Amino acid sequence: MGFSLVDADQEILAGRPPDAVTVITGRIDPDQVEEAVTSDPEWQGDLERVDHDGDTYYRWGPTMVRT
Repeated sequence: MGFSLVDADQEILAGRPPDAVTVITGRIDPDQVEEAVTSDPEWQGDLERVDHDGDTYYRWGPTMVRT
């Protein structure tokens, strides 16, 4: 994903699958994350980059289509 567990300071989980959300904060380079998620052949077909209110997030998979 472009970062490792030692880069994360906080992980927040909310909801239950398939409507679960995970937020990770820490020393994470957005360019490395973008490169990792966009170059992974397993995710490329379902990956969606979303820009919202000055922030960017990624979602993928058939259960992550809803907002």
